[in-house]
Amino acid sequence: PLVVALLGEPLLQVGPAVEVVDHRGLPAPGHQEHVRDTGRGRHLGELERMQGHYAAALAHAAKAAVSFRDREDARGQVDVGLLQVQLLLDLHADADAARALSALGPALAKAPSEQQAAAAMLEGQLSARRGDAGAARRHFADAARRARGSGVLALQLQVAVHGGGTGELETQTAILGNVPLRLDWLERTMARALDGGDTGGAVAAYRKVQPLLRAGDYRRAWALHRLAARALAAEGRHQEARVAAAAASRSWDAVLAQLPAERREAFRRATTSGTTP
Repeated sequence: PLVVALLGEPLLQVGPAVEVVDHRGLPAPGHQEHVRDTGRGRHLGELERMQGHYAAALAHAAKAAVSFRDREDARGQVDVGLLQVQLLLDLHADADAARALSALGPALAKAPSEQQAAAAMLEGQLSARRGDAGAARRHFADAARRARGSGVLALQLQVAVHGGGTGELETQTAILGNVPLRLDWLERTMARALDGGDTGGAVAAYRKVQPLLRAGDYRRAWALHRLAARALAAEGRHQEARVAAAAASRSWDAVLAQLPAERREAFRRATTSGTTP
């Protein structure tokens, strides 16, 4: 099921939480459970994000941020900070996302390569949103270099997908088994096919999407269904296009209902008619 896949492979996972130990190297009494709870809050935030439950995701992230700060866990603070930036980007709160990412700068200077790679990827997304293609390419190249240094395959593929990679990513994302990453790739495959006039290719990618979406809620289901509706209509398959369009409307409404009230208007303006990631 989708939930198991998400819990098993969060997209911005940058390493396990560090246990507090006593002088014998054994977990200190009371601390192991606290660390586990803190890490769980961050992972629950990622899970809620992937399902499009944004108010819950932001709440889990905020709670985890407080816990990491109270424990003076610098790595944990950066980890949850990166999640908060991604959440703001998802909600098209770009100015807030940029400020939050900038605030992480001092901590990122001392962070491990996987966190630096995730930050560079977010910078690339922000640059792309601003229409600065040159800056986006530079940030994604930096993210790719740092991701290779981390040795984390899921992160390397995530950077490649967001950075516009093609070719072998179809096979690699299928083999990895990371459902959100696979859906991310298939959405980009569909968009690229439509842009190139390959409506059949877009429909073929949608056929791969459909069984994955049956497993549970997904934050970008509305975009995938919208792309499919366009492709199916262009192919003359009008009944299937209407079904896809209705699914897009339902899933978009569901995500909108899960947004904090103060974030709804920006999300609505950015996503009412298009599929901008």
